[in-house]
Amino acid sequence: MNDIDCRLCGARTRLLLYEIPDVLDERKAWPVWRCVRCSLVFLSPQPDQQALERYYGPEYYGRENRRFGGPLEAFEVWCRRLRAQDIARLRSPGRILDVGCGRGVMLSYLRDFGWQAIGTEASDLAARHARERLGLEVHVAGLPDLPFPKGHFDVISFYHTLEHLPDPRSALKAAHTLLRPGGALVVAVPNIDSLEAALAGPSWFHLDVPRHTFHFSTRTLGRLLEDLGFHTRRLKRFSLEYGPYGMAQSLLNGLGFEPNLLYDSLKTAGAKASRRLRGPRRALQLAANAALLPVVIPLASLLHLLDGLTRGGSCIEIHADRF
Repeated sequence: MNDIDCRLCGARTRLLLYEIPDVLDERKAWPVWRCVRCSLVFLSPQPDQQALERYYGPEYYGRENRRFGGPLEAFEVWCRRLRAQDIARLRSPGRILDVGCGRGVMLSYLRDFGWQAIGTEASDLAARHARERLGLEVHVAGLPDLPFPKGHFDVISFYHTLEHLPDPRSALKAAHTLLRPGGALVVAVPNIDSLEAALAGPSWFHLDVPRHTFHFSTRTLGRLLEDLGFHTRRLKRFSLEYGPYGMAQSLLNGLGFEPNLLYDSLKTAGAKASRRLRGPRRALQLAANAALLPVVIPLASLLHLLDGLTRGGSCIEIHADRF
């Protein structure tokens, strides 16, 4: 375990927000802290790399890196196409690096649009589908260890990756080096200052401890980017991909159901998480979740809209230029 100070301002003074039960061992809890000086929220201590591998096993990625099936799978692929179209509007086709590229669906679309599309992933297991099925170039390495010269890329993206990293500052600093002057950075993360996070507290869907080690707000992420030589030029506050569903799951979690039960039930068999709740009790809670959905889904959609208008949205996406 690695006990850390604030990665944004370096302060050691912090306030304990939550102690979140471990997803694999309910006898253990993870402390989540807020920096008193700059308000960055982070996990400390963090699991070391060997311990962290337990939380990123085959069940996390799913068979062939596919977590869902049927309509949900089609929706996820459609959302990746929307990401690719959004990036294509930023620049003429060039070189893009997607950090934490997953199955590589977005990169595959960008390649079809004329881009030279390259990705990184945390392990060979995570990179397998993008490499073997889509024929993409995917590196299993940290950004400082990639075999590319300075200024090589026109765009670098971190779609819900930055919150997983043990040192986001170092990753973004390396991205600054790899981007050409005037290149674009795209970062999407959950928003710890959102209405969703405030309502759900320790039941917030996006806490995802210990896989999520840092939690950003618009202010803390904006400050980090500015410190490293980026200029924010666009902020997106609404996320069709994560917003309404994340709010719905957070509301259900807050009612005392098994954490993320609905989310887990929608996954494919190969992506099922370890569960503490089994048998009749699980079936009963699933039935209760289903009965509440006609109320929860419209409420979650309304709250997500309100969240974006008042608190910055449940997830934020920043497009920035490299100085």
